[in-house]
Amino acid sequence: MDEKPELDHKQVKDRLPISFSLYQDLRKATDLLIGYDDYIQVVCHDDADGITAGAILTRALARADYFLKTKVVNRIDESVVDDLARERMGFYVFADIGSGYSRLIELLADRTGAYIIVLDHHKVVAKSNKFIQINCNDHGISGSFETSGSVMAFLFSCVLDIGNFDLLDLALAGAAGDKQKIYGFTGLNSLLAELGVKNGIFKIDTGMELYGKGIAGSLRHTFDPYFKGLSGRDQEIVEFLGKLGLSSDSVPERMNPKERTALNSALMLRLVKAEAHYGTMKNMINKRYYSTRMDIHIEEIAGIVNGCGNLEEHSLALAFCLSPGRFRESATKIASRFNERVLEKLIELEKGLEVLDAMDYFIAAEDQQAGTATGVAIRYLSDGNRPLLGVTIRDEIINISGRGTKELVEKGLDLAEALSKAAKETGGMGGGHPVASGATIPKDGLKGFMDSVNATVSQQMTG
Repeated sequence: MDEKPELDHKQVKDRLPISFSLYQDLRKATDLLIGYDDYIQVVCHDDADGITAGAILTRALARADYFLKTKVVNRIDESVVDDLARERMGFYVFADIGSGYSRLIELLADRTGAYIIVLDHHKVVAKSNKFIQINCNDHGISGSFETSGSVMAFLFSCVLDIGNFDLLDLALAGAAGDKQKIYGFTGLNSLLAELGVKNGIFKIDTGMELYGKGIAGSLRHTFDPYFKGLSGRDQEIVEFLGKLGLSSDSVPERMNPKERTALNSALMLRLVKAEAHYGTMKNMINKRYYSTRMDIHIEEIAGIVNGCGNLEEHSLALAFCLSPGRFRESATKIASRFNERVLEKLIELEKGLEVLDAMDYFIAAEDQQAGTATGVAIRYLSDGNRPLLGVTIRDEIINISGRGTKELVEKGLDLAEALSKAAKETGGMGGGHPVASGATIPKDGLKGFMDSVNATVSQQMTG
């Protein structure tokens, strides 16, 4: 394979608003690829951010004529390490996953002797000299609010070849899928979005994130935004639109200003009556980014990929990212099935949440319901003043998804610390972001886990 041509920092700096230190780290990683001519294993997380990260790396490495395989995983444990080691690859790139699994990544390095790169935005658990770890948090960029795993994969791909800048739509779709656009893009995400508009990758419009052939269908199948007493309910939607003088197939973009104002006002009033999180209401009508390359809003990309990922249709999610025109219809159908499950749970949660001293929680039948419903419920079914945990009890283990808000983090909340500490105390494993974290614990450890998280959160919020 031909060596990669020299790419000076000025050329990258003109296209990427990153520090020289971050560029140096990325360049150190991409330089490992020079002269490498065997298979590369891409490993990515199974949510919208992780799958778009995997798609970006797949496209970028394929463009550079590397042989590669892409694997989507929910977590890294010893069985995953065993599977990866059996592949006997000489090069592994982890995207949106890895920073919380230093010991296991080291184990993979010891067993394979391979080059390993971790591109992540989650909280760094430990440093290691056995693999290269590039994490935005190490460069003063918040991995909770300002940059996602898909953006880190995008930056890596651009340093590999600046021609991969056109993959920015997938990068910011991943960031949106990780709820980094709730308050509007900030930090590095915002700078990249501006560059995307400037370079014709995005067109901007303004509105609520309701997508579909008609407003009735959007309200019926969309859970974010979620309108208490309305979302997911056919009859209520018809009556709601009828009072506004709108038909079920009305499309917000084609309404006249008076109709659009009436619709937005009526929906906002529902959020006020539901006492939804103020920050969510404040940013409900926001900039939306339309990908000119993929012919779809990035927010809708995130929803489709998230739905497919949660139903373990990982190949379809990747295929949609790489060839949206061919796979959009089938991916949308799968995502709709997932949306239905989440809506069922949210309608159930309208009756109320379980309450502890410092936080709320609920029990879900499926991991997929818990993870997504937790992030929606804390913003639309509560005022966001307390963190929320979604709990799924399986045969031998319990999975927990925790969510907070930006305001709670600013007051001291760190769910990554709280869930990691509680999981360790109960024989499990946990970690993530201060605002969003997860854990897996033994089935008999739930009471001890919840007591520990409750105590830690109480201390954080009063200390």
